[in-house]
Amino acid sequence: MESVHSSIDISDIDGDGSLDIIIADERGNFSWVSDFKNKIGTEIEPQDILFEKTNDSAQIKFKLGTRLVPRVVNLFNEDKPAIVVGTGQGGMNILRNSGAEVQPLPNLSTLIFPNPAVNQKRIFFRTDKRTFGYVVSLTGQRLTETQVLEAGRDNIINISGLAEGLYILVTTEDGDDFNSLRFMIDR
Repeated sequence: MESVHSSIDISDIDGDGSLDIIIADERGNFSWVSDFKNKIGTEIEPQDILFEKTNDSAQIKFKLGTRLVPRVVNLFNEDKPAIVVGTGQGGMNILRNSGAEVQPLPNLSTLIFPNPAVNQKRIFFRTDKRTFGYVVSLTGQRLTETQVLEAGRDNIINISGLAEGLYILVTTEDGDDFNSLRFMIDR
């Protein structure tokens, strides 16, 4: 029997006042158990988080990637928190807990990895164009100096001085047009 490594977070996801558990694994499975403390000792069947119902009431599961790491955080100051999910491929998804339509993923020409950066002192940034970049907090406070990020290379970005949390890597080619990539640090 093959072992599958899981990552969890515990929070009140559905806003009913009881703790729920979010479960994600290296295969890309992503589910939750409502009010899990009252279900201890019974057979628990986790419910998929991302799915689309078809006309015949069947469900199609969506996967965000592999080696998922979920974190529950109230990013939008709402009664139900959001779920931030990092992937082993360097992606990050923010799932707003209010119902949503499935949107296609953008065609990315840049990549930041590992994301989330779990117990890491550095992350890597890869792009197809030479650019300049720096890290800011979610409130916009600049946290690192601008550095040149070369095309076609795994550019190292030192994050050893940053605390656990969500950050934004701001990039620009010409100083006028700015792009941003979110990443998460988990110590």
